[in-house]
Amino acid sequence: MFVYKISVKTGQFDIIRSSILSITPDQRLQMLIVGFCFGAFLEGAAGFGAPVAITAALLVGLGFKPLYAAGLCLIVNTAPVAFGAMGIPILVAGQVTGIDSFEIGQMVGRQLPFMTIIVLFWIMAIMDGWRGIKETWPAVVVAGGSFAIAQYLSSNFIGPELPDIISSLVSLLCLTLFLKRWQPVRVFRFGDLGASQVDMTLAHTGYTAGQVLRAWTPFLFLTATVTLWSIPPFKALFASGGALYEWVINIPVPYLNKLVARMPPVVSEATAYAGNDSNLLIVFYVQIMPDGLVMQLHRF
Repeated sequence: MFVYKISVKTGQFDIIRSSILSITPDQRLQMLIVGFCFGAFLEGAAGFGAPVAITAALLVGLGFKPLYAAGLCLIVNTAPVAFGAMGIPILVAGQVTGIDSFEIGQMVGRQLPFMTIIVLFWIMAIMDGWRGIKETWPAVVVAGGSFAIAQYLSSNFIGPELPDIISSLVSLLCLTLFLKRWQPVRVFRFGDLGASQVDMTLAHTGYTAGQVLRAWTPFLFLTATVTLWSIPPFKALFASGGALYEWVINIPVPYLNKLVARMPPVVSEATAYAGNDSNLLIVFYVQIMPDGLVMQLHRF
């Protein structure tokens, strides 16, 4: 949400909105592009709540109500969430059960493709009822079908780490190309359900590819950063005993640090949890200097 507010403050979100509206002004299809395709990519790259937070913020800027956007993103995240960030849930399931994680990923990849298409039709029904399903089913079939096929193939022949990333990119490409040839007869917008032309001026403002890339850069940078942080070898550098552990700043959280303990038989002896969090420094800076930070970013 912080990155979203920076984009709005600097005027870059108008370009982001325009780049999406140039594909389609229909908010049902915007949900497929942003909430499903881009959200699935973030789930595979980052996971741990980041996909819902980032995609919901983007949808809010496109005219969705905040709580409604978050709810829709949570529902549509059902399709990719089983594989999580870099296949971590599948890998952990293999470690806990003793079953080969590749075999678990294969079985998941044989079940989820059917759920993917069902969930997308469900989202259309939530947003616009049966009429929404009738008007958008070609786009749903393209987005869900391409995602399902790529998910099945990648999980059964590559491994559990990349199905979400591969499937989301394939789905995004197929859906974008399809929408260049096809659009629903009625444009659906919240608050103006009968509109046929909405915000079309924003979709044809003539932004260059460089301007669009610059506007998306904060979200791309956030995605790349969280992806890097999710890679086990990189995380190991900052873990206890890692090469860069001495650079980690840990601040004991008052009324939490060492006040909760793990007890036998989970552990051999009572061990207190360390309540340390370096995010307090970030929160402190963001709360004190938001305007200054925005102005500095706007210069670039």
